[in-house]
Amino acid sequence: MRVTCLLILFASCSTHACAVAASGPTDSGVRWRLEKVLAIKKTHERLTQLAELGNNLSPTEVVEALECAKEFKEFRERMVLTQVALRRWSDLEPAKAFSFLSQLPDGRMKVELTSYAAAKLASEKIETATSLVLRLPESKARAAAIAAFAEAWARTDGRSAFTWANSLTPGKARKDASRNVWFVWCHQDPVSASEHISEVPAGDEKNALITNIAGEWAAFDPQAAIRWAKTLPEGAEQLLALSNIAESWADREPDAAGQFALQLNEAATRQQALAAVVERWATQDPPAAAKWLEKNINPGDQILAVQRLMSIWAAENPAEAGRWTQDLPFGVLREGALLSFADAAFHWSPELATKLAANIADESLRNQKLRDSLGEWLEVHPAAARAWLKEASLPQSFKDQYLKAGGS
Repeated sequence: MRVTCLLILFASCSTHACAVAASGPTDSGVRWRLEKVLAIKKTHERLTQLAELGNNLSPTEVVEALECAKEFKEFRERMVLTQVALRRWSDLEPAKAFSFLSQLPDGRMKVELTSYAAAKLASEKIETATSLVLRLPESKARAAAIAAFAEAWARTDGRSAFTWANSLTPGKARKDASRNVWFVWCHQDPVSASEHISEVPAGDEKNALITNIAGEWAAFDPQAAIRWAKTLPEGAEQLLALSNIAESWADREPDAAGQFALQLNEAATRQQALAAVVERWATQDPPAAAKWLEKNINPGDQILAVQRLMSIWAAENPAEAGRWTQDLPFGVLREGALLSFADAAFHWSPELATKLAANIADESLRNQKLRDSLGEWLEVHPAAARAWLKEASLPQSFKDQYLKAGGS
């Protein structure tokens, strides 16, 4: 939940004393502590101390602090204490805080704090919580509170939260609550969430849910996830699930995930899946991922995979990645590796990136990559870069662009 930050507003306000009612300290000490804070002359320090005070109140002190806040002369002090006190109350006694908040006039503070309290209500008795939330009159605050409550409930009981959200009257509150439940439920319990995926209309939201269910399920039972994916309609949704299963599976068993990805029939999906497997593998053992890529992936499927490999390996260990690249036989994979290495390494190891980029066969692409890496090298070590360039097997016209201009 986004918390309203009033300090930005306060920074431009003038500093002057802000007083509570002129009375002495009470038994609870809340008013006395507030008076001490309000006597602080520096605005930022005063507001920070108010927030800290509010975050450490007991339920009884919260009520007293809210009464004191009404007497503050300045809006900024009044709002800071009111908001932190109400959040504190929501943490300690969510039902009482929610009931209090429901009586506030409409506005940003009501929407945000009612949502915060509603999320805390999910830890209370569900029958009581749902009754309180639904009792709110139709408003922005009600829709936001329902969505926040449903999301929090889904963290402990996704199926029940889903059933409740879908029992609501059609409208914004139901739509937001259902969406919030889905995106928690598919992570918390992808197996049960998968049983209802057919109820979601086709589109970006459904694709995101399929991606999440496939990835979460494959993390602990890839074979079951594959069986579920194959029950989806043939086409984009099924292919999306299978690709994400391969990616998630690769976190634990990259070789097995790679063998699975190789069997995918649709070319674009297979290439995406293989690239995802290699990328996940590269975070664990880059040389092993590179060796597997070279040995198992067909030339037509290698380019995207080697790009993902180099995005990690060439940036983190350019020397090791560069040796592998240089040792590759001439062909599609080597050319792709050289291009990808240059992209990933030129900022971190411009000398090595320049020397490898000089081996790119395509002249236009070679010149493009050299401009990036050589430019970086000339900035950090111009003498070495120009010395190399003089001896490099490159067209003189290209070399002259840098040498005649003094390397600029």
